[in-house]
Amino acid sequence: MRRLIPLLALLVVPGVASANGCPTPCSGQISSPEGTQLLYVQPAGVGGPVHAYDTASGGRLFSLPAGITSADGRSHVTAKAYRFGTVVSRLRVGNATVAGSVLVDGRWQLAGVAPNGRFAALARQARDRRATDVTIIDLTRDR
Repeated sequence: MRRLIPLLALLVVPGVASANGCPTPCSGQISSPEGTQLLYVQPAGVGGPVHAYDTASGGRLFSLPAGITSADGRSHVTAKAYRFGTVVSRLRVGNATVAGSVLVDGRWQLAGVAPNGRFAALARQARDRRATDVTIIDLTRDR
């Protein structure tokens, strides 16, 4: 039985490698959508900016601001707090265009994104500082 445990551990390790062949710090959650020839790199890790490189030329095509990319690799969500509220934007990963933006009352931080990029979770410290407020917004309906 003791000999079987190391063998099982070796079988599990390859399953941890990321699907696009790039180690986690290189690509985070992002992988190229089907039919594209782009490499997405997150030098600061998940939650940081995303740089898109053309695999044919090696040149950088565009960059996305710090945020969280959806698991399907199609949407990248950012949140920027201002005095008048927080602007939450959903960007298309494939071409860096804005798919939509929502203004949320108050100062929030981006905490998570749904796998399909439709919903975002925002968090902030409650006024009494003993709790955390969380809200979920629908990025497709401006709510």
